[in-house]
Parts: sequence; C-alpha cells; structure tokens
Amino acid sequence: MLNTILCILISIAFVYILANPKVPNSLLFLLLAPILILTHVLDAATVWGFFANNSLHLVMIISVYASLMAVSGFDEQIGETFERMTRNIHGKNRERGLFGIIFVLAALCSTIMANSSVTMAMVPALYGISRRMKISRSKLVLFVIYASTLGGACTLIGTDTNIFANAALEEAGITPFAMFDFAWVGIPIAILGGIYMVMFHHLNKSYDDLEDADSSMPAPKERTDDMARVMKRQQTGIFLGFFSFILILLLNSFDFFKALDINAYAYGYLTIGLLYGFKCFSWKEVLHGFNFERMFMIVGLLAVDHQQQSGKLDRRAAGAEHRRQHQYVLHLHRAVYRDGDHHPVYE
Repeated sequence: MLNTILCILISIAFVYILANPKVPNSLLFLLLAPILILTHVLDAATVWGFFANNSLHLVMIISVYASLMAVSGFDEQIGETFERMTRNIHGKNRERGLFGIIFVLAALCSTIMANSSVTMAMVPALYGISRRMKISRSKLVLFVIYASTLGGACTLIGTDTNIFANAALEEAGITPFAMFDFAWVGIPIAILGGIYMVMFHHLNKSYDDLEDADSSMPAPKERTDDMARVMKRQQTGIFLGFFSFILILLLNSFDFFKALDINAYAYGYLTIGLLYGFKCFSWKEVLHGFNFERMFMIVGLLAVDHQQQSGKLDRRAAGAEHRRQHQYVLHLHRAVYRDGDHHPVYE
C-alpha cells in the first residue's frame, strides 16, 4: 500500500517538474532520485548505475559539439551555405522551390545535429531570404522547425526523443537501436511530410514581420586575420572530430565493424579532449558545452522509469501468485466435491 502511494506521489511530482517551465528539469534527479533511495524503492547502486548509460553520454557529446560549433562559427558557415544555394531562385514557382530547398537542407542537417542548433544556424540566412524575397520571417522559421523535426526523427542522434527511447530500451535489457534503425519509418514520413509542407507552405502561420532593414539581428562582428585563422582551425577540428565520431556510430551498426570493439562514446570524449589538447578551444569553452542540467534530467528520467517498471513487474508477480493460489483453491474444491479422495494438484 505504501509503495503504491509513493508511486502515485512520484508520478505527480514527475509530471509537475516536466510541465512547469519555472522548475529546473534537473530536479528529476536531485529531488526524486534521493527519495527513491531513502525509501528503499531503488538501491543506490542502481541509481548511480544510470550515469553509465550510453545514451546519456551520447547526449553529452552532442551537447559539447553543438556548443563548440556556435563558438567557432561553424553554424554560421552552414547558414551562409544555405543562403548561397537559395540566392538565384526566380520565376513563378520560386517560393515553392525555395521551401523545397529549405526543407531538404534542414532535414539533412538535423539528422546529425540537434533541431535547435539547425534552426539557430539557419536564422541569419532565413532573415536575409525574408528581406530579399519578401516572405514573412516567422513563416520561414516555423517551416525550418517542422523540417528539422521530421529530419531528426530519421536517426538515433537526430532528436533527444530517440536518444531517450534508446536509453529506456538499454535500461530494460533490450538491444538498443543502431544509428539508422529509425530511418525505415522516419525517411518515408519525412518525404511525405516534406511534400505536404512544400505544397501547402502557405498554411504556415505568418506574421507581418517584414522589414526593409532588419534591426533585430545584430551586426556581424569584424574579424581580424588572427581571429579568422583561429576560427578556421576550430572549424577544421570540429569537422574532423565530430564527423569521425558520427562515422564510428554509423559503422557500429554493422556486424563486421562490431568485431573491432571500438566504443564510439569513448572515442567521442577523446576527440573533445584532443580539441583542447591541440589548443583549438579553451577549457572554459569545452566545459561550457557539458549540459549538466540535461544530464541530471536524463538520469532522473531513467530512475523514475525504472521505478515505474519495477512497480509494474511487482504487480504482475503479485497477480500471477494470486492466480496460482486461486487455481489451487479450485483444485481443492474439485478434490473435495468431485474427486472424492483424490489429492488436489498444485500447478
């Protein structure tokens, strides 16, 4: 009875923490995990073991690289490339063609980058397109948000939702997803969704936020030659480190590569350490990318999920035992009223 009440209270607290934007998500761990330990619902070793979850480290590595991309201007390079590709679109169907290119680029980028990073990287280009083609900025940004959501659903690292689902599988002792296991469902949905979005892009919510001079975007900072060289080295380091990490994640999906037993997450941390070791980034810049708020939130999610699953298993076990006892009683009645001196059988 006490465990049931505790389970209900934890579920209420769980929903409240995630639903209230004023409450930090890290309280999922800092508040609920100690309660689970102190009430002996989960033992401490189980809770601390969640920090060894591979999906947790995948989130941390992606977070660090997303932060370093912003520091190095790598995301701006993506935005500039995006603007160059859409610069020469003309004609009657130029707006539809523009949205088609936007969708393809946003969806492809979001398969290996966080959706928020893709959107932020494209914002400068979207604002430039808005001024040049007289299209609402809010309409363009909303379109990219939808496109990155569909593209991110195609890979393991494309969205946090896939990573959290993978973590739950791993914690349940089920073989986790590989890099492109989501693609079988994600790619057809992305294609169909992209066609619909391009054909009916005019249905996107559009505010009258057109301006001849875009004062909302800060003027770009002047870069000296030294700054340009530093940023070039940083971008080269990110390209080599991040995409080699993605490559190992991809290759680990194949049996022939699994025989080499290369841990992709250990390699990911190694590349981050090398970026600091070769003085591409300062330690402060590297440390800033470690999203500890998200880390504690994930561990808290895993702890609460484990507690909920354990409660279900306990109830199933209790139900099975009840059915066994009920079956024994039925056999006993049959032995007394029908079978005379036959002994009841406990099955």
